[in-house]
Amino acid sequence: MNTNISEIEETNTSTLNGVDVQALKETIAYLGDNPEKAQFKFRARNRWIDGNRNETSIDEFFALGENQERAKTHVVKVDQPALILGQDTAPNPVELLLAALSSCITSTVVLHGGADGVEIDELSSEIEGSMNLEGYMGIDPNVRSGYNEIVLKLKARSSADGDRLMELVSKSPVLDVLRNGTRVKIDIDTGEEEAD
Repeated sequence: MNTNISEIEETNTSTLNGVDVQALKETIAYLGDNPEKAQFKFRARNRWIDGNRNETSIDEFFALGENQERAKTHVVKVDQPALILGQDTAPNPVELLLAALSSCITSTVVLHGGADGVEIDELSSEIEGSMNLEGYMGIDPNVRSGYNEIVLKLKARSSADGDRLMELVSKSPVLDVLRNGTRVKIDIDTGEEEAD
């Protein structure tokens, strides 16, 4: 994590799994000593293009008590397959959720594994989500709109056994959001003036 904070001193780096373990440990210690700095807010802005196509821009977040600018704006494009009335120019949102979960698990295992001295030689996954479109399409109100099951198969070659790897997997923030639910508040601005 590039904190740009003078309290975290530069040291000789030792890497494991491509992670600067010393910098990671210093960051953990810093946040442990300064819990108010551990409050992060990640942000994204979405805009509709046409049909099922839209895009999300990600360029800044709140961390360490202030807004942090990224070096560049990241853009995530979204569409639907032609079968679901899209132009198939990009993944759909539920596919991006699978990508978010699998990539978060990979990053979490590598990061926390590095901090704990777990050497990762190989790490890959396959993920599949099952859903019934009768819910999303409004055909059956008793069918939920989202996934009813997600199955991830992780393939790992490392110094850790399966139980230890599962401990690392369980630290994934995206997995936590999906398993434990997160309150989602939605405000809608229609551009109409409110009556006095």
